[in-house]
Amino acid sequence: MRVGITAHFQFSMFSGGGSSAVIAVAELLKVLGHSVTLINLNGTQEWWDDMTSFKQVYPRVNLDDIKEPFDIVFEVANTLKDKETRQRIAKQSIWVVRKPVLLNDIECSIFPVSLTKRNIEGLTEVWCFDHEVFDDELQYLETLTRVPVRKVPYVWSPALVELYRKENGHPLWIQVAVTITQQQQKVLPWSVHICETNNSASSSCTIPLVALREVKLQKEFAVQKYKLHNAQPVEHSEFFKQNVFAHCQTEDLSGEMVGRQRIVDWVLDPMSCILAHMRFRKIRPYLLEALWVGIPLVHNSPLLKTIGCGYEGYYYEDNSILGAAKALTQ
Repeated sequence: MRVGITAHFQFSMFSGGGSSAVIAVAELLKVLGHSVTLINLNGTQEWWDDMTSFKQVYPRVNLDDIKEPFDIVFEVANTLKDKETRQRIAKQSIWVVRKPVLLNDIECSIFPVSLTKRNIEGLTEVWCFDHEVFDDELQYLETLTRVPVRKVPYVWSPALVELYRKENGHPLWIQVAVTITQQQQKVLPWSVHICETNNSASSSCTIPLVALREVKLQKEFAVQKYKLHNAQPVEHSEFFKQNVFAHCQTEDLSGEMVGRQRIVDWVLDPMSCILAHMRFRKIRPYLLEALWVGIPLVHNSPLLKTIGCGYEGYYYEDNSILGAAKALTQ
């Protein structure tokens, strides 16, 4: 079948989970023997800002240039703007829900982060990643869309990470850590990365910061610095700085607020590790990127707890500060 997948070409391919979901779905469909084309919803830009060598892998077409309708269009990165567009470009239109939708809609009803309205008219079905969308959300989506709503297996692909590593000559985390340790002939302190989005109740740096302070006070975890990523939503917030950040400061521990970075680049930071925290979710793509390149990861993901490979030992439950501190010392 001729299959189209919506893609929003903007910023880095590593700037959010949307692009990785697009590639993961595209790779799966190619393996199943379908002809896959990426549908460019951003007519002003032909590709993301990086990974240009990946442009040769998938054909692309601008939304306005589609002449013959696809057999199926999977709306992954963004939904289409109206029913007429769906009817023009697709015989069937399937909205792929890749993360919890109910919490997002509740939050946007209070603090709208976008003025773009979601249009669901003309959809054929809704497919939801099974590890990301809960059962009560299926009923919500059925009521909202009035079309069949199905759970499908969660998909993720290491293709972006592997190609980026190949292009930049990045080793695995363990190779850098061993080399630097042998060169300096001493055990180095850990460098902690906290990379929650800080723009949703499901992903905040608050619990990791408090846990880091706790483990520092216990003096059982050698850490001197940390980086707070995706810091734009909080770095100018007086409430955050006075009521969270200031209370998490402790002696011999310095923090730096930075923007979004590629997870895979952290293998070059000797003794780097990630302290992650989620609410209302089981997994996020960046956690899988970290696991793929071997970056140590302390997490509260029930899904990662079950995969083995030693990561069950770095799991802490829910919002447990003491549990996170204990996991850091494992």
